[in-house]
Amino acid sequence: MTAPIKKLFTGASKAPFSHSGKPSTLTIRLKPDERLWLEQRAGKHSLSAYARRKLFGKSKRKVAVQPKADHIALAQLLAKLGQSSLAQSMAVLALAARNGNLPILEETEEALQQSCEDIAEMKSLLMAGLGIEEE
Repeated sequence: MTAPIKKLFTGASKAPFSHSGKPSTLTIRLKPDERLWLEQRAGKHSLSAYARRKLFGKSKRKVAVQPKADHIALAQLLAKLGQSSLAQSMAVLALAARNGNLPILEETEEALQQSCEDIAEMKSLLMAGLGIEEE
């Protein structure tokens, strides 16, 4: 009598795999150095796309490329923002202009020109960090 009961429980513990066409998830645990190794080899592709390509060959579907930021360029951008006090300067100029208290002096023109140059430099650094070519 125990043999038939054992078969019932053994069969019930294994859920049948569904081939419904719906994608299923495969999860594996990686050590930090293993993940780093995979990320380096995957390059701009996601880890899933890289693993799928290595396991099954080229995919017929288009694979989305994961952009990776250049951390040095982004750090330079953040440093430039921190050094510039750009937001405070522009707010002061806007308030003065609204109140009619903004005299057009050589210093004011130089400050505005420097602000524009700072913004252009920040744009260039950000675009370089994101891997976007300037036109």
